[in-house]
Amino acid sequence: MRYVVPVLSALVALVCAWQSFELASVGVTNQIPQLEGDGGAGMVFSILCLLAGAVALWNGRVAGGGYLLAGMEGFWTGWMYSDIEMFCFAWVVFGLGTAAWWLNRRRSPLRRRWRTPQHSGGRA
Repeated sequence: MRYVVPVLSALVALVCAWQSFELASVGVTNQIPQLEGDGGAGMVFSILCLLAGAVALWNGRVAGGGYLLAGMEGFWTGWMYSDIEMFCFAWVVFGLGTAAWWLNRRRSPLRRRWRTPQHSGGRA
């Protein structure tokens, strides 16, 4: 379960990077600055998503902050360039951030340390 969030994050980052590269190359070929900007912002989004996925292997809380930053950048890009796919990617990244945070809470050593043992009260 520990590797699910980073693998999904890498998958989202690769798909978004591929889409952004194609957008930027069409923008450069046809000299359309809006497509160039959308492609560049999508590349930044995919790099942030990939970095947050790598951090999720060690610390889910910090990764949640990275996913939040990537999602906010994705929403900004989607709003600025009217890119609906970037909005969808941002929602997926927010879900990955929530999952990373939740999984970190489940496996946190501090939480395990303060758990009280369950006793039967002397009954068999």
